[in-house]
Amino acid sequence: MRDRTKRAGDSLKEIGIDIDQFEKDPNSLMQIRARLTQVGNEVVLLEEILNYIQETCEATGLPAGPESETDHIGVQLFEILDLENTANTLRLRTADMRKNITGCRHKIETLREQCQVISERQMMNFQEAMNNNSKNLEDMFKAAERSGQSLEMMQVLLSGTLAFEILDRLTVSGKRPC
Repeated sequence: MRDRTKRAGDSLKEIGIDIDQFEKDPNSLMQIRARLTQVGNEVVLLEEILNYIQETCEATGLPAGPESETDHIGVQLFEILDLENTANTLRLRTADMRKNITGCRHKIETLREQCQVISERQMMNFQEAMNNNSKNLEDMFKAAERSGQSLEMMQVLLSGTLAFEILDRLTVSGKRPC
């Protein structure tokens, strides 16, 4: 169980490094979240196993020593097994494992919050890009409108110039063509 807890902790460290290096591969957020979910499931299983161990320790009492001092084999076995010390050691180890698993759970929550911040930052960058594109399109439409107005103005000027030229040719020296 200690190895599984250590592996979960190592996986969380690797995920933390991946989150820190997120800028290298912006599409890795889904993979990071999948790995976080997987480690979270492992931590839940470890918690369940630890709960079973603790329940067993609490429910199982230590047997009494040998009933008679004449039972030398029973006395030797009781001394060799040292059940009271073993039970205390098991309680201490389960308390340590509880702390390690709680630490893993807190680390998972922290990493999930970091993923959420990254996701929100991506969304904000996307919205900014959309706003910039919309502003650029708006500026292009305004420029096109101004160009259209300038073109209309030029058409009016050219039409007027052409009309005056035609009128001038027709009225040169007061003569009118037939």
